Amino acid sequence: DFFIQRFNRETQFSTRPWILLNDKILYSTKIIAESVKIFHDRLSYGIYRGNSPQMKKFIQGTIDEKGKNFNKQLYDFYTSLNTPNLLLYSEEKIKPGARLAGPKDIGDIDLILIRTDTKQIVCLEAKNYYEARDVYSLVDQNVNTEKHLKKTERRDKWCKENVLQFKKVCSSVDESYSIKTVFLTYNEPAYRYFEHEEKTYIPLLSALEIIDTPMLIFE
Repeated sequence: DFFIQRFNRETQFSTRPWILLNDKILYSTKIIAESVKIFHDRLSYGIYRGNSPQMKKFIQGTIDEKGKNFNKQLYDFYTSLNTPNLLLYSEEKIKPGARLAGPKDIGDIDLILIRTDTKQIVCLEAKNYYEARDVYSLVDQNVNTEKHLKKTERRDKWCKENVLQFKKVCSSVDESYSIKTVFLTYNEPAYRYFEHEEKTYIPLLSALEIIDTPMLIFE
């Protein structure tokens, strides 16, 4: 492999810190120690590219745990504001038999925020993507965001067509309530820096933006 520094590849030098050259194996203790640190970082960020079913399951578990922690942080943040007439509901599933009873399982809404004074419902799709620090990471995150936005758009369409279903979550809801979905990422979304053949209508925000202006999601 002639591209030993290409990011997050099986043959990347920081992943496999040994080079076979002229029938000799070249390595250093420093790069071996660094590779162990990088391996641990990729596991904790949920970006390690494993091949075995066991490793893929482990990585998915890490991603799920990160997502739950991010959802809880968002819930706690909005709760701490003590905003009058603001109600919060976390991880509401849309599927047969659930409070939001859809015709099939189309996933869950990470956080629902309902303002009873302005009659607004905001459904947050929260993604705790790792911070993109190089071009490869930006492109990779953009591809993932595009995939996730397609699913989010389908869920948003169902929500807008079934506003009264949210009465099962909050009894104040009626036909006069507006509803929208916001795609919220921890860091600034890479999606903003790319051109798209079909640009999403879903607004994208970062956690830093709502920390500065919490009610921005309702605008």
